[in-house]
Amino acid sequence: MSNDESIKQLQQRIEQLEGKIANQAEMHEEFRQSKRRMELALESTNTGLWDWNIAENKIYFSPRYYTMLGHEPYEMPAVFDTWKNLLHPDDVEMALTAVTEYHTGQRPDYVVEFRMKTKSGAWRWILARGEIIERDDESNPIRMIGTHVDITVQKQAEAEQVRLQQEVIKAQQHAIQELSTPIIPMMDGIIVMPLIGSIDSLRAKDLMRTLLTGISDHRAKIVILDITGVTIVDTGIAAHLDKTIQAARLKGARTIVTGISDAVAETIIDLGIDWSNIETVRDLQTGLMVALNRLGIKLR
Repeated sequence: MSNDESIKQLQQRIEQLEGKIANQAEMHEEFRQSKRRMELALESTNTGLWDWNIAENKIYFSPRYYTMLGHEPYEMPAVFDTWKNLLHPDDVEMALTAVTEYHTGQRPDYVVEFRMKTKSGAWRWILARGEIIERDDESNPIRMIGTHVDITVQKQAEAEQVRLQQEVIKAQQHAIQELSTPIIPMMDGIIVMPLIGSIDSLRAKDLMRTLLTGISDHRAKIVILDITGVTIVDTGIAAHLDKTIQAARLKGARTIVTGISDAVAETIIDLGIDWSNIETVRDLQTGLMVALNRLGIKLR
């Protein structure tokens, strides 16, 4: 082969190499621009991007990933420990377990919520999503990409909603309690507490507290417990009522029980409940007349 042919072949190889280099540079620039467009799109939705090279323990964090936590872009080391060290102490174990379980196939996807510390020391709720995009020959993950979204406002709204719901439930329970054990002042020295429905140990305590408060608030000397609306009386209910009457007596008020139905009277007798020391009358009207007589007031 002559020197001219060798030089010609060398020139052809150089031209081919230059062409490949140009193509690679063009592809690299196209990839860089595509990546930048994706980052801009994610930033517009308040989303941070991360690209984790698991084998080399290197992570790419997008600018929004940093600014979401109050840092300047690329201010923190782009390594796994950066993310780990920013996790809330109460969320570390859960977050790391989620990663391990996803890598080992124990969970189908990587979607987890946790708190991360900002540069100012505050905590932000983060929704993390990720996917393994590359594995080695033994199916071990070697590359994973994902996103971070700040959901702090959403979490705060959920917490506020739960708080409001609890307040509504508490208010409803309080209203039901007042309706189920109301205190009705009839006149100076006399109050009436009509009871409706079943009486359990919890309600019995509320009943006693309400009655004692009513005696104090209205300076009552006589209390009328009307059990017309109580359809079932057993030893437990009888014991509750007896304790309530004793408590009222300690407050200086006498108690009259009214509205004992035939069925309730039979139950009391069958159960052997002793109400001999409790003043009972047929109905509320009769109970009011007895109460007035106790106060020295005669009706014409």
